Amino acid sequence: LTNAIIGFFIVVLSVVILLLLSNTLGLNIYT
Repeated sequence: LTNAIIGFFIVVLSVVILLLLSNTLGLNIYT
């Protein structure tokens, strides 16, 4: 159970990081 929670947490973190990176790149491109 703990492994599943840790895996899910890692996936969520990776998705958030990817979204932040895409947002910063998009802002850099648009500006």
